[in-house]
Amino acid sequence: MESLRGHFVKCNNVNCSRLFTIDENVGLGELGLLCPICRKKAENNHVVVCGSCQTVLNFIKPEPNEKIIVYKVEKCSHCVGDIEDEREFEEIFFYDNFI
Repeated sequence: MESLRGHFVKCNNVNCSRLFTIDENVGLGELGLLCPICRKKAENNHVVVCGSCQTVLNFIKPEPNEKIIVYKVEKCSHCVGDIEDEREFEEIFFYDNFI
C-alpha cells in the first residue's frame, strides 16, 4: 500500500475547511483525519460525530473534571439526516452560569 505521507487532505470537521498534510505518526483514529487544530480541540472537548458518515459536527466544552465523551447522532444534515438530530447536542447555557 502506498504511503499517504505528504499528501494533502481536508479536515474531517464539517466546520473546518483546512487542508493539511498527513503525518505518518498520526493514525486515522475514531474521528477520522483531523487537522492539528481540530485534533487538539478533540483532546479537550466533547465531540459530536455523525454515526452515518463519521463527520465531526461539533465540539462542546466540558465542565471541570468531566470525562471527555464522543457523542454520536444517527444522521447529520449532510447525509440526509435532520438538523434537529445535531441540535440535540448543542451547548446549553443557563442564566445562573453567567452570574
